[in-house]
Amino acid sequence: MEFRYNGKIERYNRTIQEDFAEWHMDTLMDDIDEFSRELTDWLLFYNTIRPHHSVRINGNRFRL
Repeated sequence: MEFRYNGKIERYNRTIQEDFAEWHMDTLMDDIDEFSRELTDWLLFYNTIRPHHSVRINGNRFRL
């Protein structure tokens, strides 16, 4: 991996931690399969519907 991507990966990891994982710690401790399902749903939301400043506040689905 090249160093130029490191900041982007770190920011992505931070976003997952702050916006999802910290809010679902109980589920993580109680039921890892449920946590995985909820994380998958959240990632779909994050990558398709959630507004992103990099695409002028539209979800990524509007870029296509």
